Amino acid sequence: MKPRHTAIAAVVLALSSAPALAQYVFQGTIPITPSDLNVQPGKVFSSYDISFFDPTTRLDYVADRSNASVDIFSAITNTMVGRIGGTAANNFFTGQTATTSTSGPDGVVVVPGSQVWAGNGNSTLLSFSLPSNAQLFPPIATGPVTANRVDELAYDPNSRQIIAANNAATPSPFLTLVNATTGAINRTITFNGTGGTPNATNGIEQPAYDSFTNKFYVSVPQVNGAGPGGVAQLDINGNVTHFFDFSILGLGAGGACGPTGLAAGAGGNLIVGCGDGGSSVILHAADGVNGSIKVITQVGGEDQVWYDPTTKRYFLSARNNPGGQCWVSLTQQRKPFYKTSPQHRAIIPWQSIPCQAKSSSPLARWQATTFVLTGASEFSLPFPNPKVTPCYSPASE
Repeated sequence: MKPRHTAIAAVVLALSSAPALAQYVFQGTIPITPSDLNVQPGKVFSSYDISFFDPTTRLDYVADRSNASVDIFSAITNTMVGRIGGTAANNFFTGQTATTSTSGPDGVVVVPGSQVWAGNGNSTLLSFSLPSNAQLFPPIATGPVTANRVDELAYDPNSRQIIAANNAATPSPFLTLVNATTGAINRTITFNGTGGTPNATNGIEQPAYDSFTNKFYVSVPQVNGAGPGGVAQLDINGNVTHFFDFSILGLGAGGACGPTGLAAGAGGNLIVGCGDGGSSVILHAADGVNGSIKVITQVGGEDQVWYDPTTKRYFLSARNNPGGQCWVSLTQQRKPFYKTSPQHRAIIPWQSIPCQAKSSSPLARWQATTFVLTGASEFSLPFPNPKVTPCYSPASE
């Protein structure tokens, strides 16, 4: 049977040429072809997780659970150009299961031009060579199968290490440091309140590497069963050197954040997506000791966030935003923007996402991922509902 394109894979928008009054214009949709391993009714594309863009090749890699594959999209042609997995001969991933804790692929990270790494639902980390997409190392078990999925990932180009989060492991979540050259596990760091780690009682989320501080960071949604959570800082050997506790830095013990997405910007600043509540946070972590935060109250409920060093903008996918699902772009000013609220500007109206035309109802299945197509001044939103009409609005600061 001839393959059918059954769902929208991405909605692509392009940045206008006037940066002072930035606006994004709808460019089109990219269809996705069902894989041989897609067992969903109608072979729909309905479950996915993280994506990662390689600026050297301008290819984006999307964790597609429905098709048990990492799908590859070109920012040059705005087309799907390849797939890792998804066939009986290349049955690498657990695919879409009854729960995200055992589904895979999940987190994805690219070593530019040379490797793709993806977390799987059975507590394994998979690696592939570029551009062949051939498997690089045998599956790396970060824990027993009962530790569930390897979720978010990050890469440090200096120490050539992958850091991987088992967010749904019980009784405590943990990070794994892996040598990207040999595939060997360097260290496991369990977030149970010992060895300088916070007691992460609601999992851990996105790790990030910041070249300015030469440190790893990881979002911690909750500590000791309560509070707004925070961000842990680790050195390249996996030692927790500081915990930025949001209850102390300004949100208070009763505040809401539940950090999820995390991305390093410039100058030791990180954008933190808050899974709980109606806010987002910019963390200034450059001093590595006290830190400071700026709370952005206009938007919250994010999962993946991204920083584009070309346009110096943060991008947030706020799927659980109290005011309605949206994506938002924030400018990074030359001045220390984390101190002055007028310098935080949501430049995209909430209606600028793909949405049900003339409808105020929530988007039923819009999920986590947003990714910036760096250099093309574009970004894309994976979007699983083929019945949705893309819509957009001009935006100004």
